[in-house]
Amino acid sequence: MQFGFNLESTPDTHDSKYFLKISLSLIIYVICITIVFALKNTCIIGIILIICKVIILISTSLYDVIEFALLLPAGIIALIEKKVK
Repeated sequence: MQFGFNLESTPDTHDSKYFLKISLSLIIYVICITIVFALKNTCIIGIILIICKVIILISTSLYDVIEFALLLPAGIIALIEKKVK
């Protein structure tokens, strides 16, 4: 029996990595949703959405490609959108 924090031999190391990735992406998604409703400037919203999506894509080791394909156009459309008076 081995005691201590030997991370290579513990069977749940893989699960804890996924939990960290999922919780980090969930926090960033909540930030993205609140920013969209809190800010009025669509250019800033578009930049923040693209930056958040790249952070999520890097932090989840490219497992989040489908959400990247959905959130990236949202950021681009927010950048392009002009306000109608």
